[in-house]
Amino acid sequence: FEGINTVAVELVFQDLENPIISKKIIDDLHEKGLLIWVNALTLSDSIILSAKIDDDTAIAHDGESWGKLVSIGFDIIQTDWPLLLYQYLV
Repeated sequence: FEGINTVAVELVFQDLENPIISKKIIDDLHEKGLLIWVNALTLSDSIILSAKIDDDTAIAHDGESWGKLVSIGFDIIQTDWPLLLYQYLV
């Protein structure tokens, strides 16, 4: 759309085999100067936003799932636990 400056895109994926989170797609988006956002909120068992690599899993496993999201290449992680995410990252 003309006049819209897209700076970030949200990727939603139900499993880790989804091509939307392939290294090629992640690299292509970064090469275009876009930030990549993932939603790590745990909404319910039936609404899966990030292959169940979410806040609940992070809390239960010392932040491990947040690390997986970072290793995939996400720049922005939406979480209900920003302090815990920050502490995990630093």
